[in-house]
Amino acid sequence: MYSCCANTIEFYNEICIMGQSFGEIKKVFERMLVIPVSSASAKRRFSRMKRIKTYLRTSMSTARLHNLSLISIEGEFSFELIEDPTKIVDEFAKLKNRRLQFTK
Repeated sequence: MYSCCANTIEFYNEICIMGQSFGEIKKVFERMLVIPVSSASAKRRFSRMKRIKTYLRTSMSTARLHNLSLISIEGEFSFELIEDPTKIVDEFAKLKNRRLQFTK
């Protein structure tokens, strides 16, 4: 049984096929599948914040530190947007005209 399973999905399918033989193991395995594996993304964000908060942090305002943290944390997302800006341009084009009319 174990030699045929390369990943967790295959293992779970094998347990389901066996039915009642592994009923309790199936229940435990189902609960394990919905539990997050780790808090790696949160740890990465805190690690980035520590890199930003160096000895220069005393000279930075809170707003600047916050903005630098956002840029660092959401950097991958912004790089994706830079690679394909057509989505942003299309969304902006759909917005209504917000120009101020000073003269009539």
